[in-house]
Amino acid sequence: MKILRASLIVAFALAACGEESKPPAKPAAEAKGAAPAAAAVDTRTPVEKSAESGDAKAQVALGDAYATGTGYDKNAEKAIAWYEKAAAQGEPDAMRALSRLYASGDLLDKDPAKAFEWLRRAADKGGGPDDELMVGVMLRNGMGVGKDGEKAAEWFRKAAAHGNIEAQYYLGVMHGQGDGLPKDVALAVEWHQKAAMQGHRSSQFSLSWYYGEGEGVAKDEVLAYVWANLAAATGSEAAVKRRDALEVVLSPEQKNEAQRLSSNWKKGTLPRRLSAEAAAKLPAVEEPAPKASAKGGDKAASKGPGAPSLPTVKLKPPPENAPSPNDLAGPKGTK
Repeated sequence: MKILRASLIVAFALAACGEESKPPAKPAAEAKGAAPAAAAVDTRTPVEKSAESGDAKAQVALGDAYATGTGYDKNAEKAIAWYEKAAAQGEPDAMRALSRLYASGDLLDKDPAKAFEWLRRAADKGGGPDDELMVGVMLRNGMGVGKDGEKAAEWFRKAAAHGNIEAQYYLGVMHGQGDGLPKDVALAVEWHQKAAMQGHRSSQFSLSWYYGEGEGVAKDEVLAYVWANLAAATGSEAAVKRRDALEVVLSPEQKNEAQRLSSNWKKGTLPRRLSAEAAAKLPAVEEPAPKASAKGGDKAASKGPGAPSLPTVKLKPPPENAPSPNDLAGPKGTK
């Protein structure tokens, strides 16, 4: 019995040691070769990823989306936050956006001073000639900043050097009227010529006045007629009236030359007169039937021959608070 009892104790001991030495059982899923749990999915859009990584252009795009509610719920705080992040990196588009919000009072309390400051920063950062133009307009009109004609002219010159025809027009007006700049009619004519040859109808009208009066340039009623006719072709009622008034003082030969110069004008050029001998040899231009005036309908006919068929010139609308080309009759404000 003692021997049997000892054998049983040894057997149980060996069995216990065997159980302890076995490795722990694997979960059923792992044992069958199942894949581990998937990582969390990144639901951010590409724009969001770029913006959060510091891309200034993406930050502006995200600001625009939140400001307008395009693709996102409209959120003023997020829009402004993204614009400010981009502006802190020197992005002019963000600065312009903040200027617009402060000027309009949309999403932010209206603040003309901050609107001006953000726009000036955008222009300083190379925002472009439109920003330079508008900084000049705000300085000239005292919008969010004290009126300063000299500083306005500096910004207009920058914009004009970049080809902005509105800035060229403003410089023509300021020099012609001595408004914020010393009066210099010859220089006014030069600036108006730059804008007029690009299709700016207010400058075209102003040149008609200068040539008709002989101020800043030799008096030339043919060129006065040509510039009035070109402005009339863009829809200026004041130009139509001026052209019709000039028509009665031209000789048949002068009128013939003026019509041909108008018809042959091309954007980017100045009309050039022929010598008297060459002009006299030109064949006569057939006059179209008189047109009904804009105000008189069928009862009143236009006195002049009507503007020639000219290339369509798409003009940008004048800046805020700028004189309307339709209302501007000339450097002295006559209508």
